[in-house]
Amino acid sequence: MRVVFTSLLLIAGFTRLFAVEPPKGSVTGSVMSASEGQPVEFATVSVHNVLDSVLVSGTVTDAQGGYVIKDLPEGKYFLRIGFIGYNTQEVSDVNISSKNWHVTVPAVKLQEMATALQEVAVTADRSLVENHIDKKVFNAEKSMASQGGTGLDLMKEVPSVDVDADENISLRGDGNVKILVDGRPLTVPASQYLKQLPANAIERVEVVTNPSAKYDPEGMSGILNIILKKQKQSGFNGSVNLSAGRGKRNKGNAGINLNYRKDKFNYTFGYNQSRGEGWFGGEIDRSFVLRDTLFGQIGSDEGAFNFVNHWLQGGVDFFLNDRNTFYVSANGQFNDNQVKRHYDNAFLEADEVSYTSNRESTKDVNGQNTKVNAGWQKKFKKKGQSYDLDVEYSVGNNPTTESNLETFDPLNSGYMFDMVSQRVSFKDLDKLFNVRNDFVLPVNDSIRWETGVHYTGTWLNENVYSERLQSNSGEYEPDTAINNEFNYAQHVGAVYGIYHRQQKKWGYQFGLRVEKTLVDAELLTTDQSFTNTYTSFFPSAHVSYKIKEMDELSFSYSRRINRPDPNELNPFPSSSDPYTVMMGNPFLKPEFIHVFEVGYLKYWEKFNVNGTVYYRHVNDMKRRFLDLTDEGVSVVSFDNLSTGHLYGVEAILTYNPAKWNRNTLTLNAWQNQLEDPAITENLSTTNEGWSATLASSLNLPKNLSLQVNGNYRSRMVVVQGTLMPRYTIDFSARKSIWKNKASISVRVSDIFQTGAFRFKSKNLINYDFEIDRRWESQQFWLTFTYNFGKMQRGGGRRTKRVKDASDNFSTPDMN
Repeated sequence: MRVVFTSLLLIAGFTRLFAVEPPKGSVTGSVMSASEGQPVEFATVSVHNVLDSVLVSGTVTDAQGGYVIKDLPEGKYFLRIGFIGYNTQEVSDVNISSKNWHVTVPAVKLQEMATALQEVAVTADRSLVENHIDKKVFNAEKSMASQGGTGLDLMKEVPSVDVDADENISLRGDGNVKILVDGRPLTVPASQYLKQLPANAIERVEVVTNPSAKYDPEGMSGILNIILKKQKQSGFNGSVNLSAGRGKRNKGNAGINLNYRKDKFNYTFGYNQSRGEGWFGGEIDRSFVLRDTLFGQIGSDEGAFNFVNHWLQGGVDFFLNDRNTFYVSANGQFNDNQVKRHYDNAFLEADEVSYTSNRESTKDVNGQNTKVNAGWQKKFKKKGQSYDLDVEYSVGNNPTTESNLETFDPLNSGYMFDMVSQRVSFKDLDKLFNVRNDFVLPVNDSIRWETGVHYTGTWLNENVYSERLQSNSGEYEPDTAINNEFNYAQHVGAVYGIYHRQQKKWGYQFGLRVEKTLVDAELLTTDQSFTNTYTSFFPSAHVSYKIKEMDELSFSYSRRINRPDPNELNPFPSSSDPYTVMMGNPFLKPEFIHVFEVGYLKYWEKFNVNGTVYYRHVNDMKRRFLDLTDEGVSVVSFDNLSTGHLYGVEAILTYNPAKWNRNTLTLNAWQNQLEDPAITENLSTTNEGWSATLASSLNLPKNLSLQVNGNYRSRMVVVQGTLMPRYTIDFSARKSIWKNKASISVRVSDIFQTGAFRFKSKNLINYDFEIDRRWESQQFWLTFTYNFGKMQRGGGRRTKRVKDASDNFSTPDMN
């Protein structure tokens, strides 16, 4: 690059020696939305010659709606300004001459397209997936899964995201992904939160694989930022939805969302309730060698769960004036769930059944998760300058009681068993306090600084009490091998700075985040404590280059961290399954990751390509390991590998042959290499796999929409075995009625019931096992939605602060 730039400078210098260029002029201005008074980003501004209307030059507006068009020769011009969803406007009498080489055009206010049909606004139709310089945006409203499904159902349709049988969410084949809601972490497991969240409450999902310094660097494979819907209309309006579903069991949900805007206040309220039954089941086949004898276990289980979930949210925005907005909101999830599970096991010795057992398990969960959020947004006189203060406090309380009764039938007289009765009480109290201060300072139309100070405090208390019935006394006694109380506290303070610059076809963003982390963990049962304090630096860089207007290259780098969660640190075994237990490692270290990505965007009229090649270098790589005790119990634990290398390629292909047909294909392939011979002996050191998702939608006459979604994950090699291939196909249809104020939709997930989870171990010492898990992947849903009230845009509203300003020099998605 140095050679290229030097050569260009030399050529430019010699050219100036032998030729005199005529003077050139420029045009500067801005584009705003007439109804909202907000900047319009990516509006096209073209310069035309007055004499023949020939296009001379052009550009697109930045995040502040500004534009600068340079190198214009002397002449008379007019501007043509437009954006999808707005009426095109023209500005005449733009004259560049020796009297005025630099013309400043007054701000242009674009009017939204609208019809005269009873206050119904017609706006631009957004794509299912939008591409930005440092993230991809999945617009949930364009997915039929938003009708009747849960947030977890919706995540299965997000490109590059996979949800396995245990409801673990992974990104690009890696489960170390950070889940945020409105840019903030959760106090409860992400799968638990999303199962209780209706899919129609989600506006979009941001897939951030290489985030800027503004984001928390937690998570190796990236960030999934779930943005919830917020009403933006003035007056009184809202929506009602009713859904009925059927898998192996019946289920349904109902909800209402209200919004009222008057004068300087905006009020929002939402409530959703879901209830019903679910089903799951599977088999496990284990064989192991102990004391030179081959033992085995053939097990199957089937379970059902009843659930009643309530989701409640409300908030108030106060618009003090055009530059100051205060807000407060709260939401809560309240659930009452019961799970009943039946196990059948046959135990073998030397290929002969020695005894069998039947196990009945009942688990009751009554959870309450609440969150309060407040803040202040300040806009300064200087265009684009702002300050945001955001404070959040959340509490998760999910007490659980469990009872297990296992009876044995000895087929061989040498085995004398009776029964085991166990009662378990589990208390889980999580608290999170988050404060964010963010400041944006534009220097000019092309340079901007961002800085901020963040603090996140996390507190967790886990208390497990288990007791077993003693056959000799007939009384319950404490289970000392399981009972424990675990306290965990983590404090993270951070400061960051980001430099943005847009220079013609080049876009730059460089940032640095510095974090101080303090971790305190305490096992009260054994009077043990663990402390860890460290300072970390997280640089980031994003560079983009527009080869042409719809042709762009990008490069990004960031350093990330993946801290152990409390369950991975708590050394006491889990209590639910006596044959497979999980134990944490209090000495587990955080992973530090270097992430490199090179991307290419190409847009044609009907076909778009978004390709990415990525590489991750991981130090102290954290992975699960499975071991076997002398009693034949499988133990899942955690340890750090030395180094890991992950190579991957991703392609998102969009083909829209007509306005009524959209098709998006996402392909992702990866290979992971491990380097630690002491730990990975006899294990696969190269893991690989690939996946594909396809979403195809049809907009037919008479307001009928159809959508087909397909998902395939290949045979996937992991550290201790192989995941078998899996694919699913979903179908949805929606019909708009009552002048588009209401709709009826149907959705069938996993039409061919192929969504099973299968795993087969490989190269384990004296131990092999196979797992086959199934759940209600095939479901039918019928949903009715009704919108009411005035659907007009309000004059002022709170800015969504979760947007990362690095979007400024990204290429918009073409429809």
